[in-house]
Amino acid sequence: MDKPTEQLIVRSDSSGRKNIGGAKWAFNGYQDGKCFYCNVELDTPDIIATKTHVDHVIPYLLDQHLSTDLDHVWNLVNACSECNLAKSKTMPQYSIVERVYQRNEYYIHSNHPLKDAIKTATGNTAAERRGTVRSAFDDAGKLMSTSWSPHSYVGRDIR
Repeated sequence: MDKPTEQLIVRSDSSGRKNIGGAKWAFNGYQDGKCFYCNVELDTPDIIATKTHVDHVIPYLLDQHLSTDLDHVWNLVNACSECNLAKSKTMPQYSIVERVYQRNEYYIHSNHPLKDAIKTATGNTAAERRGTVRSAFDDAGKLMSTSWSPHSYVGRDIR
């Protein structure tokens, strides 16, 4: 994620970095315009930049302590501002991370432009990808307790 432009990039051996589109728009289709965590309707395309946040499911502050790159599309989701601010820098429950894995598998089995980036970061087979995601979660959980879920603070229906 290129922070100043909010553009997703993929690292390339030959050219360094390659822009692969706006982060918020990349996840919008799969999430059907809703928050990944609580399923509340997100902004319309005209004002998506005002309320939709891109969240690191496993907190980015742990990136320097893990062998898996957390600042990558496999670990990013669209979230409403309420969920993103409530979750902040806490670890989610594994059920949320499992949903990210399922979302990533959906991308890999589609023609979505993120599929190659996800495979490069997490593995070529479903078992490798699940192992990468689980390992990142387990390693992060050794540094920070896992407890956050949207159920713990929101009175809305969760998918």
